[in-house]
Amino acid sequence: MKVFVVVCMLAVAFRIAAAVVVPSPAPYALSVGFYNGKCGNVSVESIVYDTVKAFLDADKSKGAALVRFYVVPAVGGDFLDNSYYKNNKNNLVLFHSDWALVSSNATLQHVNEYAENGTLWNIDFGEALVKLSKLAMPAGSVGQIRKTCRAINY
Repeated sequence: MKVFVVVCMLAVAFRIAAAVVVPSPAPYALSVGFYNGKCGNVSVESIVYDTVKAFLDADKSKGAALVRFYVVPAVGGDFLDNSYYKNNKNNLVLFHSDWALVSSNATLQHVNEYAENGTLWNIDFGEALVKLSKLAMPAGSVGQIRKTCRAINY
């Protein structure tokens, strides 16, 4: 039961966070203060904040999972493909940076190309990863290769 409560709190937290980063035309966007007066004198935002902070303090690797918590009924699966671009075209994205891709003709052209042609996206993505793998670490930085992609090394 405790896990269920935490998951529900995380869902509310993400909806509140999404309201801050999503422009107003986004469907189903909430705003900070949405629950004011609906739960007595309880500050829903502070309860959610404290719960999420404790959850992330216990395991920092869960931050990425929280961002992907969804919230929006998007298409896609458990593998990397061009679904992001399809979702963007259908206004199923959350962040301002995502919405910005469809707000200019130059980037909208790429969104349309990648949404319609998964093979093109696969090729371009592969080439981009090869380029990234050839970059040197910044001077003085300490990096690490993750033992598993889903979690930071301890």
